[in-house]
Amino acid sequence: MNQLEIMLVFPSALASIQALARTIKKFGGNASTEGGCIVCESRDPKLATRLTGLSGVHSVAIARKVASRFSDITSAIVQAGSKAILPDEKFYVKVVQTAKADYVDRDIEFVSAGALVGKLTEINALPAKSEHEADRVILAVVGKKSAYVCVKTMKH
Repeated sequence: MNQLEIMLVFPSALASIQALARTIKKFGGNASTEGGCIVCESRDPKLATRLTGLSGVHSVAIARKVASRFSDITSAIVQAGSKAILPDEKFYVKVVQTAKADYVDRDIEFVSAGALVGKLTEINALPAKSEHEADRVILAVVGKKSAYVCVKTMKH
């Protein structure tokens, strides 16, 4: 049986998030909203590609679900980043927090970026000053119970 895939669907500016969630359910995915995105769980590995082509979808990210504890999120970001970041690339850690917690998104970004610098020293990967300067962005969306660390993003 196929592994459960977690996808984050980011709607375009004018799309109705509820209508988009209903459409995703018709495609066979279990969809719920988390902040400004839709969390979709499915056993269909090709669903992410099909969702990218939907009207009203800005982008779709394949993500790893972790507990929304600070240590779990930073660990997952470092793990994902160390696999995704290539030699001599500039990276940026971006965290979108959709629920209140005892930490702020900037804390996670700072700690995760620092840990990645230490881990990626031998391949000369360095943090970028902004998302626009980066060759690779490691995105995490933090909700009330779970956080999602994106390992691949596809745009419409």
